[in-house]
Amino acid sequence: MTRDEVERAILDEEAMLEEIARLLEHQTPLAAWPEPARTALACALADDASSRAEGWKVTALRRHLFGAAGTIPAMDPRQAATDLDLRRADRLRSDLPARVRFRAAMFLGDLARG
Repeated sequence: MTRDEVERAILDEEAMLEEIARLLEHQTPLAAWPEPARTALACALADDASSRAEGWKVTALRRHLFGAAGTIPAMDPRQAATDLDLRRADRLRSDLPARVRFRAAMFLGDLARG
């Protein structure tokens, strides 16, 4: 990747991070989320991490967003995840807990239960 491509990728990841933080803060129902945001969060919460460190990031993100025993709603993406989705997911696992309050996504589990 060139320097410009790296800078654009960082800006894209930051924009997605901010968008998802805003959606969570406003308690926007998952059905109203843009597909790229749904896919990125679904990938970030997926339990198929390729390394032990990524697995711990998934666990930490789940606990931060939904609490220790929180219900994680089904968020199956409508399409297969791309490399871009996976990069966004990695950024979410790393930085989303610092951007949103503890249990910020509990409402998503509540909506899933009806």
